[in-house]
Amino acid sequence: MSRPQEQAEFDKIERAALCSEVVSLLNARQVADGSTAQLRLLALVLDTFPEHGAAS
Repeated sequence: MSRPQEQAEFDKIERAALCSEVVSLLNARQVADGSTAQLRLLALVLDTFPEHGAAS
């Protein structure tokens, strides 16, 4: 695997971990309570990383 491919794979894994962490934090804080800031953050994450939207 070339260096750019390795970096791209690392970036993909890092984004997935970040997304999972953010979603976990939001879930822990009960997103269902209607907090606008939390819902906006969740929407931003799902928009930024669409590969995690349906699976999360």
